[in-house]
Amino acid sequence: MDMVAFPFCHLTISIERSRIKPPLPPLVTIGDHIRCVRLKKKLFQWEVAQIIGVETSTIENWERNRTKPLLELLPPIFNFLGYTPGEYKDNPRLQSDIFKYRAKHRLGVIAMANLIGVNKSTILGWETGRFEMSDSLKKRFEYICHC
Repeated sequence: MDMVAFPFCHLTISIERSRIKPPLPPLVTIGDHIRCVRLKKKLFQWEVAQIIGVETSTIENWERNRTKPLLELLPPIFNFLGYTPGEYKDNPRLQSDIFKYRAKHRLGVIAMANLIGVNKSTILGWETGRFEMSDSLKKRFEYICHC
């Protein structure tokens, strides 16, 4: 980059920019992943908010690690990212058919419990693997959810 120091002086100062990029910080949280992908795609926070279906302030809070996303928002987040971050890959709760259905249809635990006709703690027990679903409730779930 050449610059003329003063208009009346014919002195030229040259500097060369470093081509070495600083290393990226480690991607630890879901907010780190969202920020990294957003910057790679050259998107604004409000654009990501529209894609995921949340407020712009929500994206800002996630990226600054002030808050974490609700489980119901993970499918659109993973869709935006194009991958599932490591901290979520082996989570048995996310592998649950009930959780996947709830997330796909954006149903809370209470709404899902009402849909199947059980207590919300039963839904949470199924999702975490603490309880096994009885055959009759499994049939009801499959009938309601068309799984």
